[in-house]
Amino acid sequence: MHQQSAHVCPCAYSHEELMEQLENTNRDLHLTSERLRKVEAQRLAAVREAEGMRVQMQQMEVERKAQLAAAKQRCVFSHVLYWMWVQLQQMEVEHKPLGAAGGEMQR
Repeated sequence: MHQQSAHVCPCAYSHEELMEQLENTNRDLHLTSERLRKVEAQRLAAVREAEGMRVQMQQMEVERKAQLAAAKQRCVFSHVLYWMWVQLQQMEVEHKPLGAAGGEMQR
C-alpha cells in the first residue's frame, strides 16, 4: 500500500495541468479583454474627435464662404464708388464755367 500512495495518478497530474492551463487561459482572456476595452475606448474617443473636427471644418467653410461673399461685395461697391467719382469728375470738368480758372479775365 505504501508504494501505491507514493505514486501520483496520471489522471490527477493531467487534471492539475489542465487546471493550470485553464487558469492561464482565463488570465490571458482577461488581459486581452482589458486591452480590447482600452482600444475600443480610444477608438470611440478618436471617432468623437473626428466628428467634432468635421463639424468645426463645416462651420469654418460656411464662415469662409460668407467672408468671400462680403469681400466680393466690398470690391464691387468699391468699383461702383470709383466709377461714380470718375463720372462726377467728368461732370465737373464738362460743366465748369470757362472763366472759372482765370476769374480776373471776366472783369
